[in-house]
Amino acid sequence: MQKKLLIISEIFHTLFDMKNTFVTTEHKPILEFKILAAPIGSSEEFKEIEITGQNFKLAVIPKKNIGIDPTYQRKYQKAQINNIHKNWDYDLYEPVAIYKYQDKKTGLTYYQATDGQHRLCAHPKEEVLCRIVNSKAAVTRCLEANDTKTKSGWSVDDRFWARNTELKRVEEKEDKDFVRFTIEAFEKAGFNPCHPKKKAPRDIGGKIATVHSYFEKSINKNIRTRDELSEDEQAQLAETAILDTISIMKDLFQPSFVQYQGRIWAALFDWLTNSNHLDCSYDVGQVFVALSAGLFKFKNARNYTQANDAASVRHAATLAIAKRVVTDRQHEAIVWVFDQIHSEALALR
Repeated sequence: MQKKLLIISEIFHTLFDMKNTFVTTEHKPILEFKILAAPIGSSEEFKEIEITGQNFKLAVIPKKNIGIDPTYQRKYQKAQINNIHKNWDYDLYEPVAIYKYQDKKTGLTYYQATDGQHRLCAHPKEEVLCRIVNSKAAVTRCLEANDTKTKSGWSVDDRFWARNTELKRVEEKEDKDFVRFTIEAFEKAGFNPCHPKKKAPRDIGGKIATVHSYFEKSINKNIRTRDELSEDEQAQLAETAILDTISIMKDLFQPSFVQYQGRIWAALFDWLTNSNHLDCSYDVGQVFVALSAGLFKFKNARNYTQANDAASVRHAATLAIAKRVVTDRQHEAIVWVFDQIHSEALALR
């Protein structure tokens, strides 16, 4: 009996924890452009035409029955919509991509735009030619349709927060890019992560997407390339470096939303993880003490240079470039400054 109850409990928790790829309460209208997000009964679903040999379906759907999910879509731009409408040309029109969700509990069908919301809003007709894309979750299709490799419309903030929504919604999606981990790390540090175009930033949390992009670049360059490590070991190194970077930045460099010191975020994380520097092998307390002191010497210099706050680090990096100690790249110069401070601290012990 006890075993049976345990099995039932496990099934219940599995069902409870399952992610819902479509959230009806986040299916929203854009009223000023007559996008009303109204669902319809399953018996009223719009006729779909399958294009032979092309593996996709087309349907004509009224604007009033199409919605947007703002948790993963970027914020629409009125100027862009008005410009598309003003220069409308049916020969250039590409069908809006639509995800169709059938709610079995209510018997309602929802149509949600996953790509082309600006075209949808600008469309001069009440009924719009759409392409049904249902092979993957709506948020996943939106991200794929707006991949930065092929499209430049989405900002780093738009993509970061859409990826976070995908993690919440798609069952098999793992946080391999440390999106959710970075959000939680910022929250634990007392910051308030948010999309700056959708919510007024209170602190450096409004820059989290940009900071994460620095982390991601260095993780791919410095950690993912270490073939001798398993994926779990690589993930552990990346997570530790994220936590340490946030801790050092918060306690030593005290970034704000207005002056978030992006180059220092990027250089610090790179320095901690780069095989030419600390290579993920360091004592964070020792690193913090060294950077707090901020003392190092240029070759043949009589006096120490100090770089223990954001302004002095940037100044020291500029000086290193002027002395031709490093290249004219500010990133490399800041990494060099950190390296010199740390080496000097070790020599003085």
